[in-house]
Amino acid sequence: MDRKQNSTVIEKMVTYDNGLISEDHNFNEDTLSDWVLEACEFAFDHFKEKDNSEMLNYAFEYRINTVALRLMMGLKKVYPQLKSSKKVSDTILSLIENEKYADGRRSFILTLWENKLDTQFIEIIQKHISFWENPLFASVIVLGLTKRRIAGFAPQVRAALEQFTDKRGLHLTIRKSCQKYLTDEPKYKHFSVFLERDGSRRKKP
Repeated sequence: MDRKQNSTVIEKMVTYDNGLISEDHNFNEDTLSDWVLEACEFAFDHFKEKDNSEMLNYAFEYRINTVALRLMMGLKKVYPQLKSSKKVSDTILSLIENEKYADGRRSFILTLWENKLDTQFIEIIQKHISFWENPLFASVIVLGLTKRRIAGFAPQVRAALEQFTDKRGLHLTIRKSCQKYLTDEPKYKHFSVFLERDGSRRKKP
């Protein structure tokens, strides 16, 4: 890719990112879902080079994480009415499930719990045991459990505490979150309460 082509690709990626926090688009559940899916696929197709950071392998992972963070902010501040959209939450879950996006998916987990989509957050971390073994994912998961005050994951948190043993960097961050969770968990509500509460909401006419 020559310099001009590269500049065009970056500009389009930035347009995708900025669109998610712009009020000009007036997103509905369909257009928002399509926008996010297209943005992630564009990032995957056009940023295949190795990433320069120590934490990520490919540039598309950074770009997809950025899409997720913009979506997180958009749902909180620009189009909060779409938090309750099943289509939007299903879109987020489909991106988390898409293994080709690799570590780019981690911030979509952050998007779930930052927007209080607790049922989806709980179900995805119950389903994907491997996420607990990846420090990038584990850091977001344990932080989310403490922020949302969700009990019932002490065995997984203890396992993470035993696995991530470095006393620096991301491992240290995970360890601090794990220790806080294990200390405070008795004050939290069990995850079943969150699932039941959400189930009751869905049954209302």
